[in-house]
Amino acid sequence: MTFLATVLALTPMAIGIGRGHEANIPLARAVIGGMISSTLLTLLVVPVMYTLFVRRIRPMIDLDAELAAPLATTAKEQH
Repeated sequence: MTFLATVLALTPMAIGIGRGHEANIPLARAVIGGMISSTLLTLLVVPVMYTLFVRRIRPMIDLDAELAAPLATTAKEQH
């Protein structure tokens, strides 16, 4: 939501509508570019890198078996 609001609010500034637009165009384009790149990094690159890192560090754990296993019981339930 914040991404969309920021990009939509800066679009007229990036296009160059209004007075003094020569000074505002580079700023608006830089902010929009930063928002796009940070959103893509957050939604795509970071989860992929995390998954690769976890699989490389902990190869002895079977992730599918861990996910399929029932939840652990508490100490009271075991006695």
